[in-house]
Amino acid sequence: MSIRTFYAVLVSALVTVIGFSLAWEFVLEDLLLPSLVSYHEMESSKERWEFVVTAAFFSCFALIVPAVIGTQIIQRDQVLRQTVIRLSQEDYLTSLYNRRRITELLEDEIQRANRYKTSFCAILADVDHFKIVNDRFGHQAGDRVLTKIAEVIRSSVRATDLVGRWGGEEFVIISPETGFDGGFWLAEKIRSRLNSADLGEIGRTTASFGVTAFVAGDDVEDITSRADAGLYAAKRGGRNRVEKVPAVAKEVPGGHDLQHTGAGPDGSPAP
Repeated sequence: MSIRTFYAVLVSALVTVIGFSLAWEFVLEDLLLPSLVSYHEMESSKERWEFVVTAAFFSCFALIVPAVIGTQIIQRDQVLRQTVIRLSQEDYLTSLYNRRRITELLEDEIQRANRYKTSFCAILADVDHFKIVNDRFGHQAGDRVLTKIAEVIRSSVRATDLVGRWGGEEFVIISPETGFDGGFWLAEKIRSRLNSADLGEIGRTTASFGVTAFVAGDDVEDITSRADAGLYAAKRGGRNRVEKVPAVAKEVPGGHDLQHTGAGPDGSPAP
């Protein structure tokens, strides 16, 4: 129950008491009491109004404690509810959206793009050689690295962009109103910033990126499959690079349709 609904219930209770008091004093009392008692003294209008005002006053006073306690309970319930919702949508380690929530947001973005005839890009990123980090420095150090990488990604995108942890050391970025080339340059921006980011005890690391853009008829699997294909192409191409996959990629067998537009490990444009 919301606070507004709770207050509406209290006000309704108060109005009911006042209404019943008015009905009793000015109608029901004169109709019912004479038939129940042998002698009924008629009250003056002043006495009747005094009764109504008194009933209203004590009703207001009696509702103060329920109003205060009820407000506190509802506020705590709302805070708890918001916390539960946040925890159900948030990755526990990086505070980014978790996979379930980012998938829901991707579905929402597809519906919005279909409705308004717009597009968006999707980027899938994977930290290079992350197993070595865990093996050499330990899983706790690996968790700290993932947290810092999440901060680098979050600081590199717009407020309207959506960032989630896809799983393990994989991240996904959804950038509304951004085309194919715009998605590539956004991924390049993140890749470059990650290359120069200080990640604590491990120093620096790199990541590989797969980029695609929405076209009419796409579903979640279409978009994520293309982005994943670009990611694996970047891995096969030497890592620390960006590969983008056009929408026609899903219609061409053999994987020869990958559009190689990545940057090399040294940051130079790909041939």
